[in-house]
Amino acid sequence: MNNNSIVISKKINIILSVFIASALILGPLAMGSNVFAQGGKNTANQGIAQANNAANAALCAAGALTGPACNTTTNQANANSGSNTAGQTAGGGTGTAATGGKNTANQGISQSNSATTASQCAAGTLTGSACNSTTNQGNSNTGSNTAGQVAAGGTK
Repeated sequence: MNNNSIVISKKINIILSVFIASALILGPLAMGSNVFAQGGKNTANQGIAQANNAANAALCAAGALTGPACNTTTNQANANSGSNTAGQTAGGGTGTAATGGKNTANQGISQSNSATTASQCAAGTLTGSACNSTTNQGNSNTGSNTAGQVAAGGTK
């Protein structure tokens, strides 16, 4: 091979390299600005938490305890008549290789009661309902826990 053919071969290699690099860089841009469009994304974290805690203690000493003497009473209630609702719409992306929307919902309703009662009585005579411990607890949920979601798909 002579020097002229080597120079021509190098020029061809340089021209091909520039052409391939241009195609790789400019190719996606020629397809439009929304080539890899992503859909919308929604996340909802909702909760209703209700809690009661009570501690009662009674210490009584008497010669005679009658009637409701030295009683401890705890009344606790949780009521939920509302609702815990999440409504989400995530639109899909548009364009080549577009992806759809995404929704995530974490919901919960929690109700709890805790009670500790103690009565200590010392008496010569206990009559009636003296020295009693009473705990009344209740939870009621008439509300709703709803998640409504729409996630649209991607379009070309």
